[in-house]
Amino acid sequence: MANDYNALLAKRQEIEIIARQAATISGGGFKMASAVVDAFVDLTLPSRADAENDLIDGFAADADAPRKPGTIMLSWRKLTDVVTDIVIAAAEANTQHLWIVVFVGLTIWSKLQASAAERLTADEATTMLALWKYRRSSDEIGDDDGFTKANAVRAELGMPALARDKYEAVLACLLQLGCVDVKDGIIRLRDTLRLQY
Repeated sequence: MANDYNALLAKRQEIEIIARQAATISGGGFKMASAVVDAFVDLTLPSRADAENDLIDGFAADADAPRKPGTIMLSWRKLTDVVTDIVIAAAEANTQHLWIVVFVGLTIWSKLQASAAERLTADEATTMLALWKYRRSSDEIGDDDGFTKANAVRAELGMPALARDKYEAVLACLLQLGCVDVKDGIIRLRDTLRLQY
């Protein structure tokens, strides 16, 4: 088996395109999109049968030969730890752009797992930003506290507050995306998503 660098590069390019599209929609730049991918996404190399070295009954392995998939790992912890640095490094030193970094991350998360979630907005991004910013060490936050903190973050960013019913709809979207779990009024943040490609 040989490492399949072409598959890794193709997947990286696919993710970069998703990030650039999300950044463009939300008012961020390509530099910010690349920085989000660098911080949020880890790819491992898939392996494929090596045509030169893997012979089956004297013939080179073909396209149907066994393939070990690569892994995509998305990490909210890594991304939220560097949100401010990404905004500054992207020459967009405007704290109102913090939500765009999370929006790009949510879009990547949603597209890669082929989620049927409705179109993402700044509401999901600012809520996710708040939940990660104010979580307890156990990666949990109370539902009421999450609502309060989401609106505090929105106020810091100069955005209008979310009504409680809108916040609940946003939380339902994040739950559908698999970014959070909610049980007994406690929101548990999901740090990583692992997918194969």
